[in-house]
Amino acid sequence: MVHAAINLISGDPVPYDSSFHVWKSGLMSGVASLDSLRFHQNNQNIFDVNKDASISYWNLQYGVRKGDELSVEWLDQNGVEKFQFDYVADKNYWYQYFWTYDYGGIGCLRWMSLQIF
Repeated sequence: MVHAAINLISGDPVPYDSSFHVWKSGLMSGVASLDSLRFHQNNQNIFDVNKDASISYWNLQYGVRKGDELSVEWLDQNGVEKFQFDYVADKNYWYQYFWTYDYGGIGCLRWMSLQIF
């Protein structure tokens, strides 16, 4: 959906995009928090199964509308769903950090996949 703002000088509409997009995303060891994302925005792709007890997936997104459902599937090395995290937006978010994490069991993972839909 594209909306338009009015240019106050010329009176002409100036289009802007308000559709859903993921601006940035990544993985990090540990459990993400708003402060860790706002100031660091880690994007790690190598994890130590002996030290990293949890992994967080995060993204910075915009255009989220009230009632939108965001789902993340965590899959094991065989492509079997480990668990799914669902979130329903409680209001419109034009700029939002979203994160989910896998706590425990990472020591047995050799490969992991996320599906976001």
